[in-house]
This record gives sequence, structure tokens and C-alpha cells, in this order.
Amino acid sequence: MKPLQPATRSTRRNDAKLLVVENEGKPRHFQLKELPQILSADDLVVVNDAATMPSRLIGKIGNQCVEIRLALHLGDQPKNVSHWLAVSIGLGDYNTPTEDRLPGYAFQVGDCIEFGGTLKAIVKNIAHINGRLIEIEFCSPKRNLFQQIYEAGNPIQYSYLEERLEDWDQQTIFSGPAVAVEPPSSGFHLDWAMVLEMKKIGIQIVTVTHATGLSTTGDKQLDLLLPLPELSIISKDAAEAINGAKANGRRIIAIGTGASRAVEAATLTDGRVIHGSMTSLVKLNSNSRPQTITALLSGLHEEGTSHWSLLESFISTEQLRKAYKEAQREKYLGHEYGDLELVFSQS
Repeated sequence: MKPLQPATRSTRRNDAKLLVVENEGKPRHFQLKELPQILSADDLVVVNDAATMPSRLIGKIGNQCVEIRLALHLGDQPKNVSHWLAVSIGLGDYNTPTEDRLPGYAFQVGDCIEFGGTLKAIVKNIAHINGRLIEIEFCSPKRNLFQQIYEAGNPIQYSYLEERLEDWDQQTIFSGPAVAVEPPSSGFHLDWAMVLEMKKIGIQIVTVTHATGLSTTGDKQLDLLLPLPELSIISKDAAEAINGAKANGRRIIAIGTGASRAVEAATLTDGRVIHGSMTSLVKLNSNSRPQTITALLSGLHEEGTSHWSLLESFISTEQLRKAYKEAQREKYLGHEYGDLELVFSQS
């Protein structure tokens, strides 16, 4: 299947399209602003409140210029931003597709990357056989580490975007703890008017924190590992709300794949959702079914991607393909600033 035409600008669109996909019947077309009416008064909506770090950093090892992209937050709490997995990327600007970059710098354990000022990172481990995935530790003896990463870094962006992104282009209205390296973009087009309308109807909204990782590394070997294990934090109040909704047979709708992974990772074999900080190891696919989430609001993803595999746990591959072809016919836009689909689980 041909990829959808990407949204080329970081615009929060009031006219974003919404494709509603169920296991039976033809996909239905709506505007995203109609989402409150599509949902029911007793639904519970789960959103990811992770803010997005400026995760592309240019530094030097001696006289050698290097580029890394933060790939995974390794701290046990959001305030611990010193430890990360990162990917070595070939040098270039965002106009060059990631997969077309030359191989990145071959890091060695003990390398010290200097980013300017007092911000440095030490390579602690080589985390993959191809040498491009590395574990790093930031160190800065004199100033706030979080602030220095923001000053040194830039947003990760891809070549289909026309203009250079700023940090605020990657945040949603729910943004809180800065642990994501790429944005939980399914929430981009949601605004406060829509949220208030949901609440007036009676729809309950809870937040979880999920450290959304890289969507691609530009390396086919590494991309097979995606999504990497990611930090998830679920509060006691959120867990109780989700468990209450399940007990009463209410639908639970996740805004984005990160929110769905966070909740499914916290779901025990007896069906209860626990609270606390945890590592999300869940990789939903066509061989599994979500245990808690009953519907997922997501971007429209191409077959073969990790996001597509997750969607296959909600609905059949045949129905997903049918929906994608419908989106192509109606000229839906793809990628993070594009249109959306609401997929209801067949289970």
C-alpha cells in the first residue's frame, strides 16, 4: 500500500479528520471535533501526559562532530534525566531522511561527548551488536542538568516537515513530566474546548505518564527492536478509575499507543490495573488482545511498522487494510500532525 501523504506542517488542525474503525462494517468518516459525540457518557478516556524532550543533540568527541538521538529514558522517575539509551545518527539536517544518513559515529565505552558549556555525556555501554545503540550518562557539575539538555538539544523531526520544529511544537495540552523523546502525537489536535465538552457529557478523563520512544532509528536492525521498553507511571487515582470502569463494563479509550501500552503493561493476569512506576515491556500484535483498553485513538500507520502491529491486536489485519485504503481514497494525511483513526477492539 502507498503511504498516506504526510502532514507537512506542525499545525493543530480544527479540521482534522477521524476514521472510526470497527471489526464489522465499513469505516465511518467524521471530523475529530465530533469525538465527544462519538463517545458515550460513561466512557473513560486515558491520555498520556508526557512532555517531549529536545532529543536531538550535536556534540564532539575531540575534533569529531557527532549526532545522537535520545531513544529511551532510563531513570526510575521523570526528574532523573541523567541516564538514557541513545542512537548514533549520521550527520545531516532534518531535510535528509533518517534512513538516508551515512552510518553514525562508532562509539566506544568511555567516550566523552561534549555538547558545549559544561554539559557532557559518558558512553557507559554499547547496547546493540551493530554499535549504534548506546547507553549514556549526562554529567554537569555546575548547572541544572535538565536545563542544559534543553539548551543543547533540538526536537527530533523528519524530512517530510517543511519548517524547523521548536520545542513547543511537540507538546500536547496535557504535557507534564518531560520523559518522551518523540511526542504522544495522537493528542496534538485535541484542545481544551473538546476536553470540556467531554466532561460536560460525563466522560471521565485520567492521565498516565508514558515515556514515548523513537518511531524509527533509520536502521532496519534496530527498528525491529521498537518499541523499546519504556517508563510508565500510573497514579493510584488513575488505576482506581480504570479498575472501576472495568468492573462496571465501561469502555476505556486510550489516546495514543503510549497510553495503551502503559495501561496494558500495568494490567495483571487477574485483570487488575496496578499503580506505580514500571517498565512497559508490552508488545501487542496480531497474536494478542488488549486486556483493558477497548478502543484506541491513533494516527494512521503503515503496515510493517510497530504501531501497525499494535493496532493488529485491536482489530483484524484485513479490516485495518480496508480502513487504510479508505483513508487513502479520502486523502487523509499521515504522520504525527496528520489525521486520526479510532479503532475499537474486536474482543
